[in-house]
Amino acid sequence: MIAAHEPAIDAAWEYIAGVDPRTTFFQTPAWARLVEAMGVGWSNASRLITLRDGSRAVVPRMRLAAGHGCFARLDSMPPGVYGGPVCERPLREEEARLFGRFFRGLSFAGGTLIEAPSAPLAVGSTERIQGHTQILDLTRGAATEDGVLRGYSKGHRAAVGRARREQVRTALARDQADFTAYGNLYQDLRARWRRAPYVVYPHDFFTALWRASRIDSRIRLWLAKRDEQLLAGAVILHHGRHAAYWHAASSAEGRALQAGHLVLHTAIMDALQSSRMCFDFMPSAGLDAVVRFKSGFGAQPVEIGIHQFAASIPYRVLSATAARLSGTRSAA
Repeated sequence: MIAAHEPAIDAAWEYIAGVDPRTTFFQTPAWARLVEAMGVGWSNASRLITLRDGSRAVVPRMRLAAGHGCFARLDSMPPGVYGGPVCERPLREEEARLFGRFFRGLSFAGGTLIEAPSAPLAVGSTERIQGHTQILDLTRGAATEDGVLRGYSKGHRAAVGRARREQVRTALARDQADFTAYGNLYQDLRARWRRAPYVVYPHDFFTALWRASRIDSRIRLWLAKRDEQLLAGAVILHHGRHAAYWHAASSAEGRALQAGHLVLHTAIMDALQSSRMCFDFMPSAGLDAVVRFKSGFGAQPVEIGIHQFAASIPYRVLSATAARLSGTRSAA
């Protein structure tokens, strides 16, 4: 393999992601740009490479400085979504193993690669942990709303029906004001969480999301309202045969009116009508209640691999030394 560009050229990356049928939105340059807008400090470190037969592949990666800027994490892809290489043709096993070389080096502070569903990856020199997502197969059953609803649990069908009786209406976000309102809904909800999230999305991120959606119809924010009052919303990211339920927020009134159930049902129907083959509810961070909620829509567990790449020896030595010094100061 020959490394050609870092970061990958957007046009080439988007083309390769478009011809690889297993690619998700999270493995595209559009997602990399959104990650850069999250305010955490990630930067695009993707690699465009050429295989021996001339076929091209991209390793989606994001860099995050560590160790006072002397080191960096490399993740594919943050925060906690799918990564792994995309290629113009299926990778051979021996080629896939070589991708581990892009997650090492003296300045490497560790990293994670989460496989996309149905895209297992044998990467050399890494620990593979078994994880799960939940997927609703849109190719099974009747391709009608009644057929989709029959796949839901009794409680979820009742919730969709109740929201409609309560005059809750769903629609795609239309303008910046809609994205700002959704961002405010998220901030209100986050303030009540007991568990600290991995990433807190700033207000500016939802402006960046709106700007991206204006030129990329794969980014879809579905909203549920009653009398123009925003009750719930969900960000769904489409690419190829895959639709991903990435982010959601709701108000207390919205939860009481089952607006979240209706907005997700609307998103599922949109994915079906857009010829997606699956609706991916994404991993649930070990939260049993969230797993049960997603199961109510007929989503089935699907295994995914999580690869943990060890940091370099210099970084580990530095981290251990810093931890000892911190402990000494605390004891003093």
